[in-house]
Amino acid sequence: MADANKDNGISEFFYGKSLFLTGGTGFVGKQIIEKLLRSCSDINHIYILIRSKRNKNINDRINHLCSLPLFDKIRSLNPNFQSKLIPIIGDLTKVNFDLSCEDEQLIINNCHMIIHSGASIRFNEPFKEAIKSNVLSVQSIINLCRKMKQLQSCVHISTAYVHCYRTDIEEIIYPTNENPQLILEALENLDGKLFDHLALKSAKNYPNIYTYTKSLSEYLIFQQTKDLPFAIIRPSIIGATWKEPIPGWIDNYSGTTSILTSLGKCLLRSGQANSHIDHPLIPVDIVANMTIAIGWITATKNNLLSNPMVYNCSTGSNYKTCVSFSDYVEIVIREQKSIGFENYRIIQPNLYLTTTTPFYYIRRFFEEILPAYLIDFFCLLTFRKTGMVKLNKKISNAVATLNYFASNQWIFSNHNSQFLLNQMTDFDKQEFHFDVKDINWTLYLRNYCIGVKKYLLKEPLYQSKKSKLTLTKTM
Repeated sequence: MADANKDNGISEFFYGKSLFLTGGTGFVGKQIIEKLLRSCSDINHIYILIRSKRNKNINDRINHLCSLPLFDKIRSLNPNFQSKLIPIIGDLTKVNFDLSCEDEQLIINNCHMIIHSGASIRFNEPFKEAIKSNVLSVQSIINLCRKMKQLQSCVHISTAYVHCYRTDIEEIIYPTNENPQLILEALENLDGKLFDHLALKSAKNYPNIYTYTKSLSEYLIFQQTKDLPFAIIRPSIIGATWKEPIPGWIDNYSGTTSILTSLGKCLLRSGQANSHIDHPLIPVDIVANMTIAIGWITATKNNLLSNPMVYNCSTGSNYKTCVSFSDYVEIVIREQKSIGFENYRIIQPNLYLTTTTPFYYIRRFFEEILPAYLIDFFCLLTFRKTGMVKLNKKISNAVATLNYFASNQWIFSNHNSQFLLNQMTDFDKQEFHFDVKDINWTLYLRNYCIGVKKYLLKEPLYQSKKSKLTLTKTM
């Protein structure tokens, strides 16, 4: 593998280098692209794996990506930033991403670093499809790394919950009885039903298929990359941006965003959660900054590191900087009442938290299910479009996927993350800021609520005729 310049800071490290990125059209991937373009402006190219879609070629998808408000800041600094983005046609679920010989050689000859952000984050994905997205893709990354003579580092984005059956999560890869290579070999020989049966038996210690397949992918990395400059970052539940490039940026309803949005629209009134445990929320810009910094340290300080190195990226309870579920709900409801979502004059946001299952279902029936049926019944009588019952079920499913994480407490070790921070220059600590101790949760959650209102719901940012809301800078 090529040697990196060991005296460079992070921005200087990327000077003239190129990077291959999977998952570039995802929430985290977009943030990584924007940050690299803005803070590592001398980067040569970012090669982005993009799956072709019917009636939409990859150049159209790149154009759409670059037109997002997320890129407004870099657009003002460098109007030609898009020229640094090179789309590569490929499929995460295919062997070696189904790359053409020309594109594979392009990556091998030109790239110095890989960030593997691509994954299926659906908790109820069919097991076979989840294996393809989350385990086979890692095998393809490893195979590609072995062909790259200029490779200096590869960062795999995992999840903090790969070992969620433990309460204390160290920055190590824990042993498993599963053999991910055997599972990959069975992909071609077993049909989907047999794979699902296998999943029920193998994933019994995990709350969903996503965390199980991520655990398999980490163990595959452990087995095959001890001689490669490989690292793993494990973010917890990812939320809107904290500071960069704009506070409160969000572009999807995944995870905690669906809960926050449902609260603001007064569609969620009850929840089953332990109000005293920590909310494992981490801003997406912290994840992006830390991922880039990990790529740098893996390349420049490899004599100080073991392979593969693991970095937890979470506000674990040992940081003493977290916000509890009760505080999270209290802050969000207060800020949503202040902001005023479009229906706030009819009914006020509120959420009742309980750990008792019967109480939860009773309140949910009277405050969510019954009103949804009554509204749809009224719509039928008045020849209007129905949809409240369907929406209620969708929200219920979203809440159910997070119940496990809202009812259990974890302590995430951060020794490696602190080591990374200590190796950075003072300039890099500010430019690639990921120290969670500096988060003002009240201000962050207010911006999060405003971001949902502005970027997802497309509602005007007005509290009243005389008062306009703005996203607050957190610098």
